[in-house]
Amino acid sequence: MEKSIRIRSRNRRIPDQQDRITATGFMNIVYHTRLTALIFILLGLLALTEARAAPEPTTSREPFNRRIVVIGDIHGNHDGLLELLQLAGVTDERGRWTGGKTHFVQLGDIPDRGDDTLEAIKFLRRLERNARRNGGRVHILIGNHDAMNVYGDLRYVTDGEFRAFAEKQSKKRLETLFKDETAWIRANVPEEEWPEFDETYREKWFAARPPGFLEHRWNWLPDGEIGEWVRSRPIVLKLGNTLFVHGGLSPRYADWSVKDLNKAASEALSDVTKVKGTLLRDPEGPLWYRGLAQHREETEWPHVERLLENFDVDRIVIGHTPTGGVILPRFGGRVILADTGLSTYYGEYLACLVIEGNQLYALHRDGQVPIPASAGTKELKTYLQAVLDLEDENPHIKRRLRLLDIQEDPGEDTHIPDTAIEPVETESP
Repeated sequence: MEKSIRIRSRNRRIPDQQDRITATGFMNIVYHTRLTALIFILLGLLALTEARAAPEPTTSREPFNRRIVVIGDIHGNHDGLLELLQLAGVTDERGRWTGGKTHFVQLGDIPDRGDDTLEAIKFLRRLERNARRNGGRVHILIGNHDAMNVYGDLRYVTDGEFRAFAEKQSKKRLETLFKDETAWIRANVPEEEWPEFDETYREKWFAARPPGFLEHRWNWLPDGEIGEWVRSRPIVLKLGNTLFVHGGLSPRYADWSVKDLNKAASEALSDVTKVKGTLLRDPEGPLWYRGLAQHREETEWPHVERLLENFDVDRIVIGHTPTGGVILPRFGGRVILADTGLSTYYGEYLACLVIEGNQLYALHRDGQVPIPASAGTKELKTYLQAVLDLEDENPHIKRRLRLLDIQEDPGEDTHIPDTAIEPVETESP
């Protein structure tokens, strides 16, 4: 289906030098140079599928009797996603919905660090429609990496992710962009600040922009096919007595409503030139906050209780902070960490959370383990040992058990890290 081209006149400012050398600066160049109209017309036929709004999230506190399957960060691991969904009975071996009235929640971070992002996106968009036709629902949250790809922070995009968008004309389009950007620098930047326009400069420029780079950017822009889809998704979701959010909610956002959080996120993604300073890039914002995953429980408890009361829920489920292969309960089971590290970058640990009424369990390849309703040290050790019995080669779970043994020694004051794999990404300055 052809997509109409909309080139808006607003925000057509000349980017400054700092903008020019950043990923967001590239987007300004794409918007503002005379090459824009030509490239956008050439790329008008790149539409992937018809953009459709995501289902409205449930915000009622009424009992939610549907089965919920929760998968954390994907990061380009399309095959791992398919295996988990099939394991949970959500799809068959061909990726067709078999979950009946199940609600599938994906906690965000589909792109970056893995080459099969585009394939995963296409599949998830089909699954959204397929599930709805069969009585189920698919809810896909916005993660920090989804938002980053929209507003132009490309630090973690792999060459394979770019190349998945490549077409026959991709190299030619990049040559045109290179010439136009070089001309822009000569016309707008003081000569003493020019780079060396030599072969080394050219090689580095193209190394950072493999074939498919330009098409990737077009599709991820706010008006692109993928960008529009990301904007239609919630940043926070409430299903019955459970709240879902990618990173977590800090004290700064504890009193916001689900509706206001989702509205603010959608508005912030609508104009990438104004995204700085919004909740999408706030280190304390819902996409980045790690306090629920990493802060000491005794100091974070009052905040957790406030969140549970303000949002009228019994538990909060988060992604973003990889756990090294375990669905991890914290705060007596009031917070559940569900980013097991599905990405091949983090070890490809396949596990998902299943919620059936007030029964929660972790589903692994070789079985399922009930998640303790009260996650004290004793209960947590029993749970982790049961998971280790299914994942006997997992060094991260063994490490957690050793640290729990140390913590039981009254002479020790050891804070157990609540992520087994140290996160490497931070919000850019």
